[in-house]
Amino acid sequence: MNSKFTLNVELSNLDKLKDLANDVLQKAEELEQAVQRLNEVELGLKTKTIGQ
Repeated sequence: MNSKFTLNVELSNLDKLKDLANDVLQKAEELEQAVQRLNEVELGLKTKTIGQ
């Protein structure tokens, strides 16, 4: 049996959703840049043997 249904949907505040999505995208790009900077940091490590 093949039935068809019609569904009407009304959305509001799409501009606000778009603005928030753009904010999230910008923050994600900033985070990616910060991670890249962290990946480029070289750390030095010195060890010293204590005892005999």
